[in-house]
Amino acid sequence: MTLNDLETPALVLDLDRLEANLDGMVQSLQPHGVALRPHLKTAKSATVARLTRDRGARGIAVATLKEAEYFLENGFTDIQYPVCIVPSKFDRAARLIRNGAQLEVIVDSLEVARSLARYAADQRVAFRVYLEVDCGEHRTGFSAADPAFVGAGETLRDGSHTDLRGVLTHAGHAYSCTDPHGVRAVADEERQAAVIAANVLRTAGLPCPEVSIGSTPTARFGESFEGVTEVRAGVFLFGDLFQAGLGTCGHDDIAVSVLASTISRHPEEHRLVIDAGGLALSKDRSRVESAPDSGYGRILRIDGTALAPTAHVAEVHQEHGEISTRGIPELQDAPIGSRLRILPNHACMTAAMYDRYHVVRGTGTEILAEWDKTTGW
Repeated sequence: MTLNDLETPALVLDLDRLEANLDGMVQSLQPHGVALRPHLKTAKSATVARLTRDRGARGIAVATLKEAEYFLENGFTDIQYPVCIVPSKFDRAARLIRNGAQLEVIVDSLEVARSLARYAADQRVAFRVYLEVDCGEHRTGFSAADPAFVGAGETLRDGSHTDLRGVLTHAGHAYSCTDPHGVRAVADEERQAAVIAANVLRTAGLPCPEVSIGSTPTARFGESFEGVTEVRAGVFLFGDLFQAGLGTCGHDDIAVSVLASTISRHPEEHRLVIDAGGLALSKDRSRVESAPDSGYGRILRIDGTALAPTAHVAEVHQEHGEISTRGIPELQDAPIGSRLRILPNHACMTAAMYDRYHVVRGTGTEILAEWDKTTGW
C-alpha cells in the first residue's frame, strides 16, 4: 500500500526523521547527566514510546489519564501525569496505581495536597506526588515563596500513603520567544526556579529527590542543567513549524505531516481547495515572525519534498483548506484528486485528531506500517 491508496486526510509519519530527532535530543542531554522523560502528549503512541525506551529514556509523561491507561495497557508503568490533579480524578488515578502503574501526579495548592493525603490514606493507595512550581509562565504552579508551598510539602510528607517526590516546572512561555537567545534566557529562569524551590523544601527538612523541568525549546537551548534530575520534552520527537520558527529544528526535520487530496480547483482565482481543514490541521496559525508566511501549514509533494517556500494553506474551514496557487505552477496545474502533504504549525494539536500514523521513510510513499495511538480524555 502507498500513500496514494489512503483515504484523506491521513496522518503520515517519517520514521527516518523521528529517529533522527530522538537521537539528537538524547545526544544533546547526555553530557549534562540528566534523564530524558519524553512527554507523549504529542505522539500518544506506544510504538513511539518504545523507541524512546530503547534509547534509555526514563519512563514517560502524559497529558491525560486516558493516555496513562493506554500506555499502562501497553506495558509502561513509570508514568508521570504533570497536570494538576483534582479530587474528581483521584479514583481514576487510584485504579491506575492498583493496576500496576507507578503513577506520579502533581499539585499546586495546599487544599488539593490535603485532599489527596486524606484520600490516599482512606483508600490505602500510595501516591507519588510532585509540587508544581511556576517558573514564569503564570499558568499553574506554586511560588516557592508562598508559605502554602512548604505547607503542601509537609502535608504530603506526613501522609501515610503520599510520597513527596520533588518539584516540577514547565517553561511554556519559551514558545513566545523569537530566537534562541530568548529561549536560553527562559531556560535559565526555568532551571533556577526549580532549583530554588527544591532548596526551599530541603531547607525546611523536606525530601526533594527529583527536580523535573522541561519544554522542547528549553531542553534544546538550555546551557546548564545543574541541580536538575530530569527533562521533560515532547514535540521534539516530531518537530513542527512553530519549532522551526524558534530554531529547535529545521523544516527538513519535521517528521509528521497531513496527507490531503485536492477536491476543488479555481485556476482563474489562483486557488485550490483540499480536504484538510481546521480539524485535520488545527487552527493554530504560523508565527508572526515566520518568513515567508506558513499560514495553516506548509505544502509538500506527496513524497515529502518541498514545493516553493511560499506554498502554504492560506485559509481553513472545518473540513476545507484553501491554498493560493499564485506563482506556483505545480499547484496551479494540480488536478482534482491529486495528493499533497502539509507540515503542521503545531504537531501536538494536529496529531491529536487522528487514531493512527501511516509510517514511511524519507521520500518513499510506501506505507511500511500503521501505528495505533490514543486520543481523548
